[in-house]
Amino acid sequence: MRNITVIIILFLSFFILAASASAFVIETVIGNPTGEGLPRCTTLDANPRGCLSNDLNITVTGSFTDDQIRSIYNDFWRVAGKSRAYWELLKEAGPSVNEDNSLPGEGCFAKVENGNIYIQAYNKCSDTLLIHESGHVFAGKNSRYLIRRFPYEDEIKNSGAACVEDRCNNGHAFIKTYSLRDKSCDSTSNPYPEKCTFGVSPKGESFAEALVDYTTPGRIGRRSSTYCSVAIENYKSDCKNAYAWMRDNVFGGAEF
Repeated sequence: MRNITVIIILFLSFFILAASASAFVIETVIGNPTGEGLPRCTTLDANPRGCLSNDLNITVTGSFTDDQIRSIYNDFWRVAGKSRAYWELLKEAGPSVNEDNSLPGEGCFAKVENGNIYIQAYNKCSDTLLIHESGHVFAGKNSRYLIRRFPYEDEIKNSGAACVEDRCNNGHAFIKTYSLRDKSCDSTSNPYPEKCTFGVSPKGESFAEALVDYTTPGRIGRRSSTYCSVAIENYKSDCKNAYAWMRDNVFGGAEF
């Protein structure tokens, strides 16, 4: 009898702790929806590295110029400055942005390893690319279990042709603004031919695309003979499940 009592007490304690943790996540993420009052740096012109570190907990390595670092700051702040919840996630993750000139695509490709971003010297492609990669940062660092809770199987992949598709010989549904779905193993049409062997994650890439598409509702997907990206005409209505989930779980109710 005593053993049964102990087991019941332990079970109830675990349940209470789990509920408390869930409440903390909801309270923190859903809290103040806007970025009003966040401490935007006033010395960005003189000290861009310091501003990036102090305001967003992001470090940079490589030969980025001060102008490029200011652009990196402004791209993240475009989102963090409107969503306190996203700002909190970024501060908790504390990624670095690293220069990697071995990447293809003239700055239009990036990767995340160990929760840190690798990109070529900043250029015109980088503004939305960095926000996409922040989704991989949160997934890689398991920030607040976001990637585990993202309802890809239950909701996202069944959102309909206006939002997802399985074009490019992949056979898996991706949010269709994502480009690198080509599994042809032809390096002329796939800048990452090794992906045709290992595959890219439909859930992971759809998570990152759902995040960046949420912050750029007028974004037009790139479509050409080389890449598989397709425009989503109205993200809020065409991808309503992804939109609502991102709004409530990543951006704390803030809308763009």
